[in-house]
Amino acid sequence: MRWLVPLSVVPVLALLAYGFTTNPRDIPSPLVGRPAAPFTLTGFDGGPVALAALRGKVVVLNFWASWCNPSCYDEAPVLERAWRTYRERGVAVVGVDMQDTPEAARAFIQRFGLT
Repeated sequence: MRWLVPLSVVPVLALLAYGFTTNPRDIPSPLVGRPAAPFTLTGFDGGPVALAALRGKVVVLNFWASWCNPSCYDEAPVLERAWRTYRERGVAVVGVDMQDTPEAARAFIQRFGLT
């Protein structure tokens, strides 16, 4: 019985070591190459935004929030520039706001000039 606790620590340490030495980018996602599930969201203009309406386009789906700093603050202007550059080639960028008040989300959109 007294060996039970020390022995149970070994697998935990092994899992931790594996987790710290594995690059998450090296783990293949089962979702790559598969179609996204259909969805319809309400846009800030009150109209629907449906994934089905973008069929045939390359869709970049970005989840963001006004409180997500610095990541969302860094990527917002990059995604806007990418959309402006590639929209004529059939690229759509769809931003999905997460856990924000409408006011905070609109302020974020205005701050970065998102269209």
